[in-house]
Amino acid sequence: MRVVAELAGANKIYKSGDTLITALDKTDLTIKTGELLLIIGPSGSGKTTLLSLLGCVIYPTSGQVIINGVDTKTLNSRKMAKLRLENIGFVFQSFNLIAPLNALENVIYPLQLLGVSNS
Repeated sequence: MRVVAELAGANKIYKSGDTLITALDKTDLTIKTGELLLIIGPSGSGKTTLLSLLGCVIYPTSGQVIINGVDTKTLNSRKMAKLRLENIGFVFQSFNLIAPLNALENVIYPLQLLGVSNS
């Protein structure tokens, strides 16, 4: 099985005034094709932060996030957007549709960005 995503010592720390808030301790994780991965834990344990790092929505404070062999720290914002478009998808618990697009248009939009024909 091929490695599709990896965290190597990745963590996320936010600063609020003089206080440091650790949203995710240093984490190592390897995800391979065909794997089923459950991320469970109590509120505040870092589940959303972990998913946000894997989804390339946020950058780690330290460590690496590697998607399909690419270290995301090496990407500028344009290349990061392309990586997200081509490699990452989220299924949310509640609707996160782009207004004013309808549901079908929300599905079509990323396909158009990828250059997929409507026919």
